[in-house]
Amino acid sequence: MTSSIEAMTSKIKIALVGCGRISAKHISAILDNCDQAELVALCDVDENQLTNTKDQFLKLYREKSHLPVDPNIQIYTNYEHLLSDCHNDQLKVDLIVLATPSGLHPQQTIMAAQENINICTEKPMATRWAD
Repeated sequence: MTSSIEAMTSKIKIALVGCGRISAKHISAILDNCDQAELVALCDVDENQLTNTKDQFLKLYREKSHLPVDPNIQIYTNYEHLLSDCHNDQLKVDLIVLATPSGLHPQQTIMAAQENINICTEKPMATRWAD
C-alpha cells in the first residue's frame, strides 16, 4: 500500500498506447511535466514506429533533463500484454493514454478500467453511440 506522503511525491506513471503522429504531443506534455509525470511504457503494433517513438523520447529526455541515466521504458506490441503485466505487478501504471484509432477506444478503455487503471483518450472517445 502506498502511503499518502509517497503518493503526493511520486510521479504519475504513464503508458502511451499508439505511437502515431499524435503521440508526439503526448510525449512533449510528459517531458514538459517530467517533475510530475514519467513515461514507463510504450505500446504499438508497428515495431518500427514503436522503436522510433522510444528513440525520439529518449533523445528529447536527454536534452531536457541532462541526466546520465535513461528511464526504463517497457515496450509492448500487444495491448493485452501490457495490461497483463500491470495485473501481475510487473508494470506499475497510473494512467494509460490512448492515441490509437478511435474505433479501438471503447474496448481498450473498458479493458484498462477492469484493471483499475485511469484512461485518457484522444477524441473521439467512440465512433458509435452504443459504445
